[in-house]
Amino acid sequence: MQQYRLLRNNIESGPYSFEELVRLQLKAYDLVWSEGKSASWKYPCEFEELVAYAPVAEDDLYSTVHHHENSSWPRSQLGTYTRKYVSVILPAREITSAVTDEGLFSANVTESLESQLSVQNHSEKQGNRIYIAGALILLLSFGIYFGTSGKRSQQKNDESRDNIVPEMASMVSNMPGNNNDDNNLSTIPPNPVLEFASLKRHLTIVRSDYSVGLFGGISGLKLSVTNTSAKPLQDVVVAIDFIQKNQVIHHTENVLIGSVQPSQTITIAVPESKYGVAIRTRIIGINGLGTVIEY
Repeated sequence: MQQYRLLRNNIESGPYSFEELVRLQLKAYDLVWSEGKSASWKYPCEFEELVAYAPVAEDDLYSTVHHHENSSWPRSQLGTYTRKYVSVILPAREITSAVTDEGLFSANVTESLESQLSVQNHSEKQGNRIYIAGALILLLSFGIYFGTSGKRSQQKNDESRDNIVPEMASMVSNMPGNNNDDNNLSTIPPNPVLEFASLKRHLTIVRSDYSVGLFGGISGLKLSVTNTSAKPLQDVVVAIDFIQKNQVIHHTENVLIGSVQPSQTITIAVPESKYGVAIRTRIIGINGLGTVIEY
């Protein structure tokens, strides 16, 4: 009996039989894996037996945004998309010592005046009044100086802050993702990883029956690769893992298919192996995208 697995809201469940899967009320953007047949997760509407039980999914957003007719990717390892970040340093909080300095100065002058008054003779009171008046005038002068310098410093900081805020607003508005214009979606840089995943959905691999030797070894294995997209796919690389009894991969064979036209099915014979009791297939390269393969 055919078994299926379901991926909904990034949570995998299963396996399910066909009847159990249908009773789950499939959604358009659920992902389904068919045991022994699927090479990648697909929407329910992409399975012939599930078309009548699931809504039709629209085209991928990635394919809609990144449609490059004449683009060519290097036949090498997947590219890495590097995000750019903007560092914004806010103006430092102003710390002034005008009040502290003024208070220290006032305390020092007051202590000096008190010591002078305590040692002077009562006959010199008139002269002391002159010194006190001079000290008060000096205190007042310093207070006025520090007060005005603090205001000037605050005014400069306010002007600097007024200049920084518009610059910050301009930087934030120019950051990627802050433009609401739908026409600017095409400025998003293409991502090779997403493009490879999008192409991979359109390939289906069906394996034939094969023979397993008494002490291991696989022979008579054939793979049928079908392109379900509307475009030809070049340089399709299929990896076949030969698995031992202890569920460990003994070795992997890579098979290269030069071109698969739309709706075309190509059958390839896999070389016999003296090792392994089971196999697993994976698509690891399409149009030069995917894992680096050495032939």
